[in-house]
Amino acid sequence: MKKLRLDDLKYFPAILAAPAMALGILFNDQYPLPFWFLTLVALAALILMLLLSVAEKRKMIPALSVTTAFFVGGATIVFSNSGFNPDPLGKLRQSDVHLTAGIAEIREMNRERISFTGYVSSLNYDTTWKQISGDKKIKFSKTKILKFGSPVKFIFDIRDPDISVFHRLQHELEPGRDITLSGSYFKPLNRRNPGGFDYAAYLKRQHIPASIHVYTDSLITIKGSRDPVSGTIYNLRRSVAGVIDSLHDAKTAAILKGLIIADRSSIDPETINNYIDTGIAHILAVSGFNVGVIYLLTLLLFQKLKPLSRGGEMAARLIILFLFLVITQFQITVVRAVLMFTVHSLLKFSGRESNGWNTLSITAILVLFFDPQDLFSTSFQLSVAAVAGLFISEAMKAEILRSVYTAIAGMRSGSKTLLESITRSRLFRGGFELVIVTLFVQIFMLPFLISYFGKVTLLSIPANIAGVPLSSFMLINGILTIFISLLSTPVALFTAGVSSAANQLINFAVTTLKNTGWGNIEIADHTPFEAVLFYLLIAFAVILISAKKSLLWRTFVVSATGIFIVLSHLLLRTPILEEGKAYLIAIDVGQGDSFLLRNSKGETWMIDAGPVSKRFDSGERTVLPLLKRLGIDSISLAFVSHYDSDHAGGMLSLVRSGRIKKLLIPPPDSSDVTDLAFFNLFRRLASPVILRDSSRFTSGDLDLITHLNAPTPDMESNARSAVFMTTLKGVKILFTGDLDKKGEKTLIGKKLNLECDLLKISHHGSNSGTSDLFLYKVKPRIAVISAGLGNRYRHPHPLVLERLGEGGTTILRTDLEGCIIIQLDSEKISQIDWR
Repeated sequence: MKKLRLDDLKYFPAILAAPAMALGILFNDQYPLPFWFLTLVALAALILMLLLSVAEKRKMIPALSVTTAFFVGGATIVFSNSGFNPDPLGKLRQSDVHLTAGIAEIREMNRERISFTGYVSSLNYDTTWKQISGDKKIKFSKTKILKFGSPVKFIFDIRDPDISVFHRLQHELEPGRDITLSGSYFKPLNRRNPGGFDYAAYLKRQHIPASIHVYTDSLITIKGSRDPVSGTIYNLRRSVAGVIDSLHDAKTAAILKGLIIADRSSIDPETINNYIDTGIAHILAVSGFNVGVIYLLTLLLFQKLKPLSRGGEMAARLIILFLFLVITQFQITVVRAVLMFTVHSLLKFSGRESNGWNTLSITAILVLFFDPQDLFSTSFQLSVAAVAGLFISEAMKAEILRSVYTAIAGMRSGSKTLLESITRSRLFRGGFELVIVTLFVQIFMLPFLISYFGKVTLLSIPANIAGVPLSSFMLINGILTIFISLLSTPVALFTAGVSSAANQLINFAVTTLKNTGWGNIEIADHTPFEAVLFYLLIAFAVILISAKKSLLWRTFVVSATGIFIVLSHLLLRTPILEEGKAYLIAIDVGQGDSFLLRNSKGETWMIDAGPVSKRFDSGERTVLPLLKRLGIDSISLAFVSHYDSDHAGGMLSLVRSGRIKKLLIPPPDSSDVTDLAFFNLFRRLASPVILRDSSRFTSGDLDLITHLNAPTPDMESNARSAVFMTTLKGVKILFTGDLDKKGEKTLIGKKLNLECDLLKISHHGSNSGTSDLFLYKVKPRIAVISAGLGNRYRHPHPLVLERLGEGGTTILRTDLEGCIIIQLDSEKISQIDWR
């Protein structure tokens, strides 16, 4: 790539226009100017720029290109946002919604979850209210029909579908068809937990204002015919996925579906985490790298076929890339890469001077012009940052190699000839290039990696050296296997076995590197301002490095830049928890329980850690990121109330992480298989302490007493839940696990003083517990309910909410509020707005 000079910007105005357009989008997304004003200024600047270009007066071209792009970016985002209705129902939640939607896109289809988007023109739901007539309360209900001016896009979620429902939807759910169903309407929260993903912002950028959690017992009917375009593409993708599944083992098939058709829904969480921890997560997504591999394959193919014309060859290559774009369902990273290759090919074919930065800039402008919301896409940001790092590495590697050759040439030792032979070998140059490219790509993606994953890893270079060539081979071999399967299944099975071997090698390398326990740097509380500061410091460092060729000077600049980046992060941190204060934290782990108790000395205890399943581990995915964000390095005491997986499951990964100093578990029921399975796992992973009735633990202003019900032959696991009476900073808190009404009666029979200020409602608000008698004995001021958003059990139960309301109890719910952080004091209990 030709080295870019400052004067070249007159001939490559897109290089300045692309960042200016991005700034225009960012500014007007927060502070929108009138659309007519933005359009008028953009047109005026564009016309003036064109006139000056025709007149060969290019001095003002860079400034005018920046002006045009800024206002064009502003106009596009203002226009895009104007068509979005962020609050179609005017409320956060509505249960029992009935609607018909036109299916737009199927996002996930597996036994744990079915997710798709659809457009809704109208919906209806039942409204219920009470009227007091004398001594009686009479309930009334009325069906309300709501029609939208224009169709609203919702995302639909079916969790743990029945096997019959799954198989039916697997065949019937297609883009373009109409689906009728019922469920709960929810407006998503920005973040459900500190350190968690901003799901509301993610959906907003796709013009999705809310989600519909479909009831598992909902009557689902699907009618109509599929869309001729999107429906055909979906079925093509499904057919390719079917071929891949039929030829490969499950783990290899999952990776290949990610590489070839951008379907990552089958990749298991352990593999994803291993790839993230070793810095090769980009391999799991269809990216510009994949497009580059396919582009090189087309070059080799057409060199052999020798087409009649350059134009025909170029058109054929671009058609193949477009078909790949279609089968990947227009993933933004693929769009960016295909556009880049298209722009590069057209410029080269027309004989115009080409520059990589200019090509990237034109591509970014085209992408953002058609959908400015892509600027906020993680994939787009990482893709552009990676390409920028690639271009910088191209410029740096030649200079570094020259320095190496010069140093060797000046040597007088006998090893000079050997070193020259090694450094000029194809193997050394290839390995060196891979190291330099990986290093610079990782540096340029650093702010985004920290923002989205909360960590960086020094293992990325060796992991990429192993993973990139092998994944490239898997991609090529996987595509060839699909075509070979059309001719001969036995041969296809053989080539599929080769892909499986390559996948096993990648997994071995990744697992080995991760198990070293070295190289991972976790960084919490990273702000967008730090990302801007990072790139400014990098740019300033590059300028300073270019000023002098002294090795000492360049080492000083690099070291100083690193120190400034670290210091800026430390100075800009905004802690959520204040020192010297006591807190109760209800973590939103979905349909499960997990609570933290933090005393005024800063010591933290935990009660339960949420659920674990094949595809979701709340301990690893939710609790650990929250602990990092809150600055909690360790849990002094961790209690398990009982052995149901939605309480005990997440504790396993926390124990493995080393965060738990002491684990306390109840005695298992020897006749319960689940109890024994968890009990034995905890004994293998830690040295747990067995809880006893009336066990007491104290640290500073935090005191906890355990109450256990004596087991009986017919007692269910919920009735065996350990109950924890806690006093923190003078506030009494009662944790009841999943205690049912039978267990409540047994507890009441112990003649204990159960009155408390704050009650953790048992069993996620199920009507199996929280009886009138129990509430009469407890008399809570505040009740906390931990339940999953749109859970299949429809917890909390309306009768439980009614009983709490009649007692004047303030109700806090994780399904509606996400993580709940309460600051405690004997004189005041206050909820913290951590967002």
